[in-house]
Amino acid sequence: MSKVYVYSTLSSDQDYGTKAGVVRINGGANVSNKHLFTPRGVVTEITEDQLDALQRHAVFQAHAKNGFITVSLSERKVDQMVSDMEKRDGSAQETPQTMGKRPGRAPVKKEG
Repeated sequence: MSKVYVYSTLSSDQDYGTKAGVVRINGGANVSNKHLFTPRGVVTEITEDQLDALQRHAVFQAHAKNGFITVSLSERKVDQMVSDMEKRDGSAQETPQTMGKRPGRAPVKKEG
């Protein structure tokens, strides 16, 4: 059974309940980790059977249709794969740039 790679720009891990069991797709895009690194995307390795079950799952289909999930049969660099995907979901951490663009918010200046 060959490996399949699911690339995600979702901020949170997603557990999809499927007929093949629960399949977890890693999240963490646009969220700072303990090293203060903020990845643009993440990758999860799954099996072909899990992919087959995920492709029948309505929420997984919606995430893929909306550009937060993409699937590859070969492993590639995460930044390369997520470059043309949706950049951030609704639960991504705010930045000075995004805070200033929200309706009703005052512009935020960078310090320094």
